[in-house]
Amino acid sequence: MITFIEIPPEIEIESFSGSVRAFGASFDFYDMIIGIAIDLATGKPVSKAWLTPQVDSAVEPSEEWLEFF
Repeated sequence: MITFIEIPPEIEIESFSGSVRAFGASFDFYDMIIGIAIDLATGKPVSKAWLTPQVDSAVEPSEEWLEFF
């Protein structure tokens, strides 16, 4: 499932405008959320993707899953 999320303070944003929103996709079988910030005016990403574990024992998704997102 993909939802709006907050941008963590440690994430670097290339260009921040009022049209930048962050989206998160849950990888429930990995207990992980992958996030990315996108400028809705251009449709282009303005950050690198980041991972947020949902539990302490979360396993990082493979590179193929990150590329899929």
